[in-house]
Amino acid sequence: MLRGVAGHVDASGGDATAAFVMLAVMSANLDHIDEDRELARRYARFSTPVPEEERRPVSALAVAARLGLPRETVRRRLADLVAMGRCVREDGGFHVPTRVLATAERREVALLNFAAVRRLRRDLLAEAPDASWPQRGPADEVLDEGDDPPTRIVSRHSSNFALDFIHHLVVLTGGHEDAVAYMAVVEATWRGPASDESAALPGLTIAQSIDRPTESVRRRMTHLVKRGLIARTERGFIARHEPHLEPPIQAASLATVATLQNLFARLARHGVYLD
Repeated sequence: MLRGVAGHVDASGGDATAAFVMLAVMSANLDHIDEDRELARRYARFSTPVPEEERRPVSALAVAARLGLPRETVRRRLADLVAMGRCVREDGGFHVPTRVLATAERREVALLNFAAVRRLRRDLLAEAPDASWPQRGPADEVLDEGDDPPTRIVSRHSSNFALDFIHHLVVLTGGHEDAVAYMAVVEATWRGPASDESAALPGLTIAQSIDRPTESVRRRMTHLVKRGLIARTERGFIARHEPHLEPPIQAASLATVATLQNLFARLARHGVYLD
């Protein structure tokens, strides 16, 4: 799912904070759609985007509350997004227009995200089979994929997951840019044992994985090392935290599992199982 986050960063001018502001606006614009089963299925696929009249504006104050950011920070980022044509300001707040989310580039990002969420579900079923993951029953109605899979409904729900997930990481790392860099290290190196330094990645590789400038990522890595969240080795950086950080990291992990269970349960209610 990291590529999806990186795609939002690119669309927001290379600013991770602006990317999450834009993601929060998109999510708030469309939250009501998935509360209605008929609407959710009507706008499930890339070929059927939610029209302008169905998008509900959201205020800067609500976005700031969703992200835990100062209101003025959000206002500045929204002004930048409006200037870039990524957001529209109207009575009642802001929305991301349909045209921004209907390009060929957005379709590619949506397909990558769809594949990533499917892969994540399969990994979770394999690695944590005893957890409460929703399973398709013989009588359950399934939303078929065909040539136009339900990428939009998956994107809407995974965006909400990403916002909750990044909130936990921001608390740990200190900022949205740092959270994206930390996520890249964890995603690439967490599977190996903490003592296995062969899994470490150089800063250049991490920068390429999130399509960010190498020097910027190296600064983020140095910050994360100082916070004790990752370790620097001769080979590069690895997701190995200091012992005193075990309680908050464990708490964040448990909260993430609960959020993932909610993600897949909500998708299952709309007939999306990603088997």
